[in-house]
Amino acid sequence: MRLTGKSSALILALAALAACGRDPDAFYRRGNLAYSRGETMKAIELYTRAVLLKKKFPEALTSRGLAYERVRDTGKAENDYKKAIDMDPSYAPAYNNLGALYLDAGNYEQAGKYLDLALRKDPENPLAMLNRGIVHLKRKDTVAAVNYLTRAIELKKDLALAWFQRAAAYGELRQWPQAVYDMDEFIRLQPRVAQAWFERGRFKFRSGDTVGAIADFNKAVELRPEVSAYRYWRGVAVYRTGYREGALEDAVKAYTLDNGNARARVLAGDIRAAAGDVPGAIAEYEAAAEADPARTEFYSGRARALAGRGRNK
Repeated sequence: MRLTGKSSALILALAALAACGRDPDAFYRRGNLAYSRGETMKAIELYTRAVLLKKKFPEALTSRGLAYERVRDTGKAENDYKKAIDMDPSYAPAYNNLGALYLDAGNYEQAGKYLDLALRKDPENPLAMLNRGIVHLKRKDTVAAVNYLTRAIELKKDLALAWFQRAAAYGELRQWPQAVYDMDEFIRLQPRVAQAWFERGRFKFRSGDTVGAIADFNKAVELRPEVSAYRYWRGVAVYRTGYREGALEDAVKAYTLDNGNARARVLAGDIRAAAGDVPGAIAEYEAAAEADPARTEFYSGRARALAGRGRNK
């Protein structure tokens, strides 16, 4: 029997498919592609097939752990990372991912332990440097955080999160020019992240650059108009310029978006008081007390003091 050209092509395709069905690396590559496309459950299935076909495959286990994290199954993710470490104790990404998992959970002691192991296995791993720096930042060891984050940036200039976190560290140290510079770099790499514009605005505000701060808060509000904090801080900055009407508009919008935003109520009260609207200011302070019962005395005291000044007139 002779095969036609079409038959030959079909048999070759089937043979290639059969070969792929036995190739763990092919399943791993397909899993990576599925993960990159957001097809997480499909990626997990493909990584699983890769692991079943290859006894020692820490890369697939680690990738599956990351996929499990995406679907918030942290127990399975932790298990996969530990299996990958047992399978190949030299595989640094598994240590890094496990450390990052503990970091996200707030277990900084365990996070530091595994990130240190990751760096021992691979001293030039920028992600492990980044995560180790974040652990130091969370534990208020800010100078150490800056050192690790600086090294992460040296290893990978386009590691946007390292710039963001180092900016936060410089902010903790009140080194505003360095904080602004680092957030400049983050925004250059990730210009659509509203939080970055907001944080840079706060750094500028605290350094005395009110106009620059307002411009950044404007961008944050443009990107995420529903975030109460962005409106509040823009109101604070605008109020510093003396533009009461604009500041009051932002304060009211901030507490409208978030009824629990007592600070926005106080800001509105202060603006109303400055404009001579004593009843309106007192109403704002009383609303702040309702929103934040833990500080009722502070807000009530503010209202009483204002009422007293009104009577003295």
